[in-house]
Amino acid sequence: MNGTPRGSGEGGSSPSTLPRQGRLLQLELPAIGSGRPPLERPRLLVVDDNRAHRGILLRHLRHWGLRAEDAPDGPAALAALRQAATDGQPFALAILDLAMPGMDGFALAEALRQDPALADTRLILLTAFDAQGQAEAALRQGFAAYLTKPPRRARLLTLLQDLLDSPRSEDP
Repeated sequence: MNGTPRGSGEGGSSPSTLPRQGRLLQLELPAIGSGRPPLERPRLLVVDDNRAHRGILLRHLRHWGLRAEDAPDGPAALAALRQAATDGQPFALAILDLAMPGMDGFALAEALRQDPALADTRLILLTAFDAQGQAEAALRQGFAAYLTKPPRRARLLTLLQDLLDSPRSEDP
């Protein structure tokens, strides 16, 4: 450990433990945006109708130094994204659950693409059910990435770093 308190978002890394053949392996995971003042750090929105799933993702994202917020459904997400854009503090990325009542992740993504103020928001589709062809469909519909629940912390961190550190034109 580098002496940085867990969850502070400051410093170069944050500790994480992963099981490995009956023992724990400690990794130093770099904090995202830790060199920036808090209001300049990337802002992310987690959209999932399951409060527990949102909470887990929020804890990870905040632990990594990101400004993360949440919404329980598509209409609330649209309102939060529109307000953020109006305030000049848009979300850099949104993680959308696929299976939500009323407006699923694909419908929410389509609504975002139709709104010029929100069309550039990068999207990750998150699903509990990895149906054949679903990942390809997500990428064709403009999602930058596709993950199954529960996402592995190291995979999620790497994906976020890649997306937040690259220009939008490099999305798959």
